[in-house]
Amino acid sequence: MSLLSFIKNTSKTTLATVIGAIAVAIGSTLYAWFANKDVTGQWTVFAKTEKTNYKAFKNAIAVFKVQITQGSNDNLKGSGEKIEEIDADGKIIKYEAVQRDRISFEGKITQHLFKNPEIFLDINEQGLKYNTTAHFSLHLINNDSLSGSFYTTISDGSGSLTMHKDKE
Repeated sequence: MSLLSFIKNTSKTTLATVIGAIAVAIGSTLYAWFANKDVTGQWTVFAKTEKTNYKAFKNAIAVFKVQITQGSNDNLKGSGEKIEEIDADGKIIKYEAVQRDRISFEGKITQHLFKNPEIFLDINEQGLKYNTTAHFSLHLINNDSLSGSFYTTISDGSGSLTMHKDKE
């Protein structure tokens, strides 16, 4: 093999290596931006009732601790407990374990290529005083934060939601 041939082949190989490295870097960045998000973990939910037929619930905030498990096909399952309520006057009512309403839920996360995923949860609440159902509609703000709205059958209530992933 001549020197000229060796130089030509080396340049092509080097150029191919550089282009390959750039392609891998771009691909890795795009994957990080657009990869399916996993919301598995423990979350704290803040549900503020803004509309209701029952005056005492207006502007109250229910606080839940929930565990979400994301399975195949982006199906979601979980359970949790209402740990406290904050009434419209700011009074905090903390619940001991035996006083807590229990919730269970199923839902789905809908992944999107160029916008944040949407999360839909159907909630069943087994309370000490009542049983009710609710629907949560949320958007992933970042890996640790969700925001959206809810509707509940108790007192025809609805309002805003925020959820924050607990640090492990």
